[in-house]
Amino acid sequence: MMSRLTLLILCAVISIGSSIASITVYHKVFAVKIAAAETSGFLEQARSDFLNKKITQKELEQRIEGVFGVIRQQPENKVVLSSDVVLSKNVEIITP
Repeated sequence: MMSRLTLLILCAVISIGSSIASITVYHKVFAVKIAAAETSGFLEQARSDFLNKKITQKELEQRIEGVFGVIRQQPENKVVLSSDVVLSKNVEIITP
């Protein structure tokens, strides 16, 4: 039969292990993550190309739709903000 000390240690190890596992799963699957979309440079370039008649209006719309398509493909637990409003350096940057 196990001693009380052995049983207490076993309970502590199981408790710590299940806590670590649940925190890891929560962080990987459910936690909301923040990402920044670097769109200002892209939009300036697209605007310049359109105004200089390098691309047509349809090509401009396709470029813009492509950028928003990349943003829409992000997982549901990821919030995408404009990189202009994000001050932190440790945020994932999404570039078109």
